[in-house]
Amino acid sequence: SLASAVPPGIPTDPALKQSHTSSSAAMAIKISPKTRTLLCAGISAALGIWAFIQTQLETKDMMEPILKACSPGDDAAADDIELVPYEARLGGAFVCLITQFIYSLRQSSPAGFITWTTTISIAIPLGLLTAIEAGRSGAKGPVRYPTVIGLLAQFLGISVSFPVVWLPSYLLLGGSRTGAVPALRPYAAVYLMPPSVVLTYLIFNLDTATYPWTLSAGLLGGPALPMVTLLLWRLKPKPVEAVTPSDVSRGAIASANCYLIASFVAFCMWVTVLKQILTEYGLSLDAMKDGMWYSANGAVRFMVIDAGVLFASALCYVASVDPVDAVASALVSPILGPGASLGLMLWGHERLREGKIKAELVGSEDKKK
Repeated sequence: SLASAVPPGIPTDPALKQSHTSSSAAMAIKISPKTRTLLCAGISAALGIWAFIQTQLETKDMMEPILKACSPGDDAAADDIELVPYEARLGGAFVCLITQFIYSLRQSSPAGFITWTTTISIAIPLGLLTAIEAGRSGAKGPVRYPTVIGLLAQFLGISVSFPVVWLPSYLLLGGSRTGAVPALRPYAAVYLMPPSVVLTYLIFNLDTATYPWTLSAGLLGGPALPMVTLLLWRLKPKPVEAVTPSDVSRGAIASANCYLIASFVAFCMWVTVLKQILTEYGLSLDAMKDGMWYSANGAVRFMVIDAGVLFASALCYVASVDPVDAVASALVSPILGPGASLGLMLWGHERLREGKIKAELVGSEDKKK
């Protein structure tokens, strides 16, 4: 009979069978790569735009008088508020503004330390990503200019520059999934990480009344730090037509090694963050929410948004390659830290790239035989 021919677990009642068939078909539907790319780019951009609006609202009362006081020629406003000394030679009025912002975070520690360090730990693998992809053959548009992306991060916030500018540009305009990266470029980019890590340590440990602290704040928050990526300009990729599978493989190995280094650095930073969280708030989520949001000043709330949106946008990038990796990164992030979880996924993607190239090379050799 027909009923006996139906495999176990499939309903024989017509209505139930139709329902089961419909649900199975729905489960079988897969999002096409193009649709997934558009979704990831759109979600990322929307998050970045929201972050820009929300951070301005959260810091408006705090930053408006500082902005007036830092503006050239506004002596009356400067007299109304006591500014922390700043190094004007590193960026004039903007460095004045960012130095006051960093000072506010320092005065709000440990919440200021927790939120800033978390953001930097996420930015480490993402900074490496932007530096590497700028040097991949076939890259076009804003993706090719990590210095510009870095400057936008300083002026608008990294939760705006990466989600709104870099990621949509990479996914829709100029990213290359198959090109080669000069093998030296990832290693050179790794050497650009220590300044942000060291300066983060200094701003939360030096005496704020000293010039070294003033200099560290100006370097960390001003335009000088992203300018160091100009050192990578000589490590240019080969033209697309000249790229060989071996070139792609060497670049993938170098990139994977460097993502592993970035993951370790980000993990170490996360350990310091966890230590501060446990010391200050214990395991109380209510205490944490109160200390880092409800009772926090505008600078801390700015950084909470910055870190959250940056991580979400980074997950959009990972999901554009493999949604399962994005879920895995989110799940392990409380343990390894958001930066390390992202770095490990980027490491895995490069290892897969290398494996694919090796498989193609073996296949071509077999055909020749």
